[in-house]
Amino acid sequence: MAEVLHALTTTYDRLPAALQRRAEDMVRRARTGLGDHVLTAGIDAALTDLTRTSTAAGRSETAHAVHTAQTEMRAAVGTLRSRSNRGSAGA
Repeated sequence: MAEVLHALTTTYDRLPAALQRRAEDMVRRARTGLGDHVLTAGIDAALTDLTRTSTAAGRSETAHAVHTAQTEMRAAVGTLRSRSNRGSAGA
């Protein structure tokens, strides 16, 4: 997951506008699956970089969605979760 996020971050500003929109859509859709991943240092750094890249590109909605997902994942660190409640930071 970290590699995919890193690839999006490093190529985003070189993509044509239509592909940037598709990349943003992919990021928002992938957000729902982040709860199935452990927040490794690599994923955490990639999410931070993706938030910065989205903010710099003026994509505040995407930046906010990524930052929110990262915050929820950080809140879940150290909490034992089953597959049924992994995506909910409040559980």
